[in-house]
Amino acid sequence: MCLLSLAGVPPTVGFLGKLGIFRVAFDAELYALALIGLANTVLAAYYYLRVIVYLFMREPVPGAPAAEPMRSGFVRAAVLLAALGVVVLGLSATPLEAVTASALLP
Repeated sequence: MCLLSLAGVPPTVGFLGKLGIFRVAFDAELYALALIGLANTVLAAYYYLRVIVYLFMREPVPGAPAAEPMRSGFVRAAVLLAALGVVVLGLSATPLEAVTASALLP
């Protein structure tokens, strides 16, 4: 989930962050900066999605050690909480936007 958020996939909070940055750049008429940011987003999406492909969609190298499953309940809970936070903030970020907007205004 975190790699998808870094890539800017829509239901995650990373998409909202990138959308907000591009919205501000377009409102300020900084089209060259927005175009550079868009090109960087495409390159980053390629990079992060490629990592996901290598992690989950490729056969392991022969002789490589197998990954051990998460045995600790605390580790499972932390991973689940982090993934849930990425998606929940991406779906309902309005309260967070209000807090950040009030922090930016004098």
